[in-house]
Amino acid sequence: DWTINYRVPKKNTRKLKTVWWEKSHDAGTHGTELLKRFLGAQGLFPFPKSVYAVKDCLAAVIRNRPNALVLDFFAGSGTTLHATCMLNTEDGGNRRCVMVTNNEVEEKTVRDLHKQNIYRGDPEFEKHGIFAQATRPRCQAVITGLRPDGKKVIGNDISGRPFSRGFEENVEFFQVDYLDPDDIDLGNQFTSILPPLW
Repeated sequence: DWTINYRVPKKNTRKLKTVWWEKSHDAGTHGTELLKRFLGAQGLFPFPKSVYAVKDCLAAVIRNRPNALVLDFFAGSGTTLHATCMLNTEDGGNRRCVMVTNNEVEEKTVRDLHKQNIYRGDPEFEKHGIFAQATRPRCQAVITGLRPDGKKVIGNDISGRPFSRGFEENVEFFQVDYLDPDDIDLGNQFTSILPPLW
């Protein structure tokens, strides 16, 4: 029998503090105000996190994994994609980010739309969702450096890099609709589910 020991030098790792006091982690300045810069409007998403707090959280796990795949099942305003892009820019990484959202619409807006006989699936309904109002436009603005209105995103990140410079990353959006489970069991929806399987 042989035993192989693998040693990781302590200088490459460190224990993180449980409480962070960085000014860059302020959700008001680097969450709400930052989102307003990228979307060109305010109030489209409640309580976005600081992109720098999310970046530091991701870095704690994937800083030394330049090909990591980040999965965020509650995409919100797209902060995770933004933070992943920032990490890649810092070290030339190829990290990828997959985000999922259900395009949730605020409850009061849902009631108002239902009174007008507008329901989920209708374009008039869907345009009020988180994905349509915040996630997609922010992701596009982060990558391109241009707001939804076509103007350059104003300002610089805390490292001095202009927001209008965008990032080298690409972004793709996929819409997944609900299908009748019975149709799927009968094999009648194979062409509909084939693209996500590939």
